[in-house]
Amino acid sequence: MPRLADLALIVTGVAPPSQAGGVCFIQMKDLDPDRRELVRRAAPTAGRATPVKRGDVLIPSRGERNLAIRPDAELLGAYPSLDVYLLRPDELRLDPDYLAAFLSLPEVGAALRASTAGASLPRIPKEALSELAVPTPPLERQRAIGGLAACAREHSLLAARLRDAEARLAAAYIASAFPTIEA
Repeated sequence: MPRLADLALIVTGVAPPSQAGGVCFIQMKDLDPDRRELVRRAAPTAGRATPVKRGDVLIPSRGERNLAIRPDAELLGAYPSLDVYLLRPDELRLDPDYLAAFLSLPEVGAALRASTAGASLPRIPKEALSELAVPTPPLERQRAIGGLAACAREHSLLAARLRDAEARLAAAYIASAFPTIEA
């Protein structure tokens, strides 16, 4: 099986400059659209600073969550910060949705976390990602698997939003059943 480094560019994020500015930076929490609060700072000057493009995959470099995502429109053009890796697959060999699905498998997350270094919030070394063996069925099969995984992720997000909306609606119905209480 080929290594991830043979199939994709792997870029370590950069530290956002302290000065305010017009470019956005993606922190680990921003990978969850419900917790997103992109930071705006001056453009980075590090040579490895790479803005997010459409075919990219983002993965946190720290923590216990196994969350590889495809960037949505809000993340395009933003720069990953130090706690996020940017993966840019060679789309002639590796489908981005397939890669995100593969990296999100529990056993892949466990393998990457087994190589972590650090005390309180261990960091996955870039070398561990580079050396990760990635199964590469034909691209047509990768696209089918990636498409299925993308639909499942979207369904989960929509179902969670629907549950939240239903809970708010139920609370509003109950509150409206009581007479107005005057202070």
